[in-house]
Amino acid sequence: MRCNKVRERFLEYAEGALLGNDLKSFEEHLQSCRDCRYELESLRELEVRLKQEVPRYWESVKPAPAFLARLRGLELESPPRRIPSIAEAFSALRLRHRPALAVGLSVCLVVVLAVTVFWIVPPAVEPMIVGEELPPELQEQEKQAVPPEVGIPVPEPHPVPVVMDVPVAVLEVHEQQIARAVRFLIAHFDPEVGLIHRSEGAGPMIVQHRQYRYNQTFWLYPDNLVASYALEPFEPEIAQKIRETLHHYDQPPSLLFEVLFGKPIPEDIAKARQVMIDRDHEFLIMAEFHDSPDPLSWKDYGDMLIYQSLNQHLRGDTKRASRYFDQAYSMWDGKGILDAEAKEKNRYAGHNLALILYAGRVLNITINSQIEATLWGMQNPDGGIAAYVSFEEDVLGPSCVKATAMALLAYNEELIARMP
Repeated sequence: MRCNKVRERFLEYAEGALLGNDLKSFEEHLQSCRDCRYELESLRELEVRLKQEVPRYWESVKPAPAFLARLRGLELESPPRRIPSIAEAFSALRLRHRPALAVGLSVCLVVVLAVTVFWIVPPAVEPMIVGEELPPELQEQEKQAVPPEVGIPVPEPHPVPVVMDVPVAVLEVHEQQIARAVRFLIAHFDPEVGLIHRSEGAGPMIVQHRQYRYNQTFWLYPDNLVASYALEPFEPEIAQKIRETLHHYDQPPSLLFEVLFGKPIPEDIAKARQVMIDRDHEFLIMAEFHDSPDPLSWKDYGDMLIYQSLNQHLRGDTKRASRYFDQAYSMWDGKGILDAEAKEKNRYAGHNLALILYAGRVLNITINSQIEATLWGMQNPDGGIAAYVSFEEDVLGPSCVKATAMALLAYNEELIARMP
């Protein structure tokens, strides 16, 4: 049962009208879908709030009992009526012979919902259309944010069996950490969308007056492109499903992340553009393209130096490949990659360590083993790699799909063998 069908039947479920196979399918979907459970819990919370607020509003606006008695010819001693449930309220609204109750409930629902929405939903940015670039303020917010907000608890994923199709010699040191990282990616895969969502938490994405949480936001580039290769040795079926979804959206290359998989990119790396590809009320599809007319000072950033190192390697210029790798590697200060972004934000990025580890194996360059140990030291209890770590080596925020997928690339022996 799909999410939209489940949500259409919330009322029937509340009324106890779902039976047999319909009830079984409904509850099975709730067990596997965090978003639908969240929506159902929100409705239940709203019911509780209505039970608290409706009597208060009614007491403040109702006419005097004597006036009502004279107007309606009713007995003052009529027994009090209990507050209806949400299901009963909606049913009452459908009954033509009770217009007064319908109007009263309608007003109360509108008032409470308006107050709730105003209190919960932050101010929206200008509306976007599919294919439009994110406004600069959102691009900067997405770039700077510790995805998601620091301190948000991350639920433990359900255990998922992992098939290890990787040489034992590669896995013997970090086998358990790798298995947990794979489980993290699998737990974030949405079979209905065919992609892995970014992370947990509220997220800053506000599009056409709707806020999308990180677990509703799916990035074609870089998250899912990288994950489709990272999962190859462990979960080839999921990797293939992600590739099929990428093919379905039929987007041009990012002009950056493809270099990790053997495709050369322009030598002048451009600044990023974050573009909305698709959306509905349940999900948001995004992609990052490096085709901006504005050049990037890429030599100041550890990850860009690694991308360019691999690019020169693919182009056959081994000298420049080694030079750019050495420049990135020289930024290692014993705790992380101290590049321009790290100095500006006062934090190390986890994906930089993952890229150095992967590029070192592609280029057959021996690196300090502490880099690999530091990378896995950024692993959260849910198995994912944190996006950032502070200069005091404190992990910042929950796990990030991008950093986790890049960390696994170094253990895809077939991919490394395919690289020239």
